[in-house]
Amino acid sequence: MNDFLINALWASIGIALLAGPLGCLMVFKRVACLGDTLSHGSVLGLSLGLLVGVHPMIALTAVTCVWVSFLWILNKNETVSTDAAMALLTQSSLAVSILFFYFVPFQETSLIEALVGNILTVGKEDIFLIYAMDFVFAVLLFFFWKKWILIAIHPDLAFAKHIQVPLLQILFLIMVGLFIAFSIQMMGALLVPAFLIIPAVAARLFSKTPEQMAFLASVIALCSALSGLGISYQFDIPTGPTMVCMTVLFYIFLSLFKQLLRIKQVCLFKNWKERKK
Repeated sequence: MNDFLINALWASIGIALLAGPLGCLMVFKRVACLGDTLSHGSVLGLSLGLLVGVHPMIALTAVTCVWVSFLWILNKNETVSTDAAMALLTQSSLAVSILFFYFVPFQETSLIEALVGNILTVGKEDIFLIYAMDFVFAVLLFFFWKKWILIAIHPDLAFAKHIQVPLLQILFLIMVGLFIAFSIQMMGALLVPAFLIIPAVAARLFSKTPEQMAFLASVIALCSALSGLGISYQFDIPTGPTMVCMTVLFYIFLSLFKQLLRIKQVCLFKNWKERKK
């Protein structure tokens, strides 16, 4: 097996395992559009890094943190709604990114590649960073998972229990932003938010607890990533879009399967009532 394919395989596994719990928290907090805002900020960081000659990952991380700060400040502003704040940052960052890419001489990464991604360019250094991020985020999720769930479901109760709600909210925003920044090379800014949200939405169909939902979402993301990578390699098509399409197929399959189970339960209940009569 080629080295670039092995690197892509390890990168897919590392990203997919973390996409499950983060996507579930975004669904619980009802901030699905947050991924679009931070992903476009990542494109701005990438274009800015190429323009000034800074390492792309350093620029991505720095701009992501700045974007999280802007989003937090705008959310605190009572005159600007959350949706309006995210739309403002999303569209403005995309416009500035396009201008920056236009002025980048001999650019190593094109705008199309930044938006769609190319996982086959992932190197060993990128894999190390991905799994380092996985380890740090896994520790944070272990310690703060229940608090984040409580903040998402009942923030007033979280305040009453003296939980540091603002600090944990900022930490969560930074985690999502860094996840997107590290994943942008894998599937691009346009597709990373979908890879976060769709597995979580699909997992919600068969989950009774947040922990079950996070585990199932990670499994769906992992299966989508591996199957998408295999299909894209076999048929020589873009990898990132193929992975996201696989998440959509998993969602459709699980939705239809749940509908069949409901129909079966209704039929069994009707037969039970007829026998009882």
